[in-house]
Amino acid sequence: MFFLAHSSITTYALSFFSCRSFTDDRSFMTNDTEVECWSKKHHTWVWAVAFPGLVIWGIGFPLATLMFLTKYRTDLDNVITRARFGFLLRGYKPQKFYWEFVILYRKLVLAAAGIFLYHIHRSIQALLAFAILVGSLYLQNTNKPYISRELNLLETRSLIVSAITIYCGLYYLTDGVGVATRIILFTLILCANIYFIVHWFNEARKRAYTLLERKNPALLRKCGCCFAGLSEGSSRQELEIMPVGRSKKKIKKELPPVNVDMDSSRQSLEPNRHG
Repeated sequence: MFFLAHSSITTYALSFFSCRSFTDDRSFMTNDTEVECWSKKHHTWVWAVAFPGLVIWGIGFPLATLMFLTKYRTDLDNVITRARFGFLLRGYKPQKFYWEFVILYRKLVLAAAGIFLYHIHRSIQALLAFAILVGSLYLQNTNKPYISRELNLLETRSLIVSAITIYCGLYYLTDGVGVATRIILFTLILCANIYFIVHWFNEARKRAYTLLERKNPALLRKCGCCFAGLSEGSSRQELEIMPVGRSKKKIKKELPPVNVDMDSSRQSLEPNRHG
């Protein structure tokens, strides 16, 4: 549950550092405009809530978990380890057990950039976010951490769409861009995001088909109209998604039946017996 709420906890802790200036010499918290930034009350909240939240929950706890997994990386198939940390390892290649933390800290850096660079200039904030996404795309294509080819493609395309959105959004921060150019950029952003949503929905549909084919074929027949066009490639999709070896039942289904003609075998053996 902690890792699911990690992004919300860190964003909430970082929000204490988000201030807006309404006058020349005074600034107030963005989330609570009644609290003046760096006043006595604000200092109390920063040192009592924000700083411990960032150090302990934002950085410390995930880092301690990563160090534990690194120490026992040769024994990650242990039942106890899988029961405790399986949700962090599921879907990744064994040698890329740490990749969930790469994504987690990437989100943390993006959130921090959105808070601390807001007052400098929005273009610098967007450029840093774009650089982080490009670096993440390079790491993703270099490592391909997921077992499934589909998950690697999905992550790659999500990073590309995010980078396109940030890059095109940079032009909106300049005054020299005309209305026609803004419309073209908006259309590009819209088409890229629609493409990713359609691709994601199609992959989710394939995965749902595979699960229903394994566990509930009767329900699959009732919902056949929702999975039109997937029957031919479903078995191939299933093999690509399965992270570990195939079960004995599946292997038996894939092996072709062997028909042995016993009469012909006896006849072929008879001359050897007489000999």
